[in-house]
Amino acid sequence: GATHDAVLKIRYSQGLTPSGTTRAELTNNGNAVCVIEFHDTGSENSDWTELEVPVKLLSGANNLSIRILDKKGPSIDSISIRSTR
Repeated sequence: GATHDAVLKIRYSQGLTPSGTTRAELTNNGNAVCVIEFHDTGSENSDWTELEVPVKLLSGANNLSIRILDKKGPSIDSISIRSTR
């Protein structure tokens, strides 16, 4: 089916991790889209930042999911999607 470009904006905070990042897998309708890297923000639940991830949305339903690949993930405050067409 047809696709269109969009941007997934994630507002998050993350305390210090040994590697400086936490990895997560983004899926759409069960299919892997990409691996997202959440960089440490300094202090969890107080130092917030935004991450923009380009995605291709399908015509019809899109079931986006974020699965943390490391032991601990960030605190996510909000997620929004903006079409870029």
